[in-house]
Amino acid sequence: MGMVTEKDFVIANAVDNIMMQPKKPADHPAAATQRRTFGKPPGYLTRIKEEIEHEREYIRQLQHPPRGEGRMREMPPDEKQELLATHKQYLSQTFSLDTVSKVHRKEAIEAQLEQLEKAMAKLSKKILCVYESEYDDNMY
Repeated sequence: MGMVTEKDFVIANAVDNIMMQPKKPADHPAAATQRRTFGKPPGYLTRIKEEIEHEREYIRQLQHPPRGEGRMREMPPDEKQELLATHKQYLSQTFSLDTVSKVHRKEAIEAQLEQLEKAMAKLSKKILCVYESEYDDNMY
């Protein structure tokens, strides 16, 4: 029926294993410190940092717009006189302090008057230049 052999497979296998050359170890990847990208941030982090910096720059530009040469102009004398007249109107107002709301109103107007006095000090200069973006006709 089947073939019969006198070979002892257990001993033959043991002898083959003893006489076999050892396998070469597999190449292990280099240590993390030996890689060329060691110590460098990953690419996605660099991109994210650049995006954040662009957004910060955009916000800075919105908060503080650059002042160019063409955006400044000299204030005409008639506008200057109009501001002086407004200042005189504020000075001529009288108040009765009957109620709390009138006291608060007087304090608010006095605060505006202080701002006007500071502006008057600036208006006393011979030549006055105004930035277009900061100057508003309805300011006073």
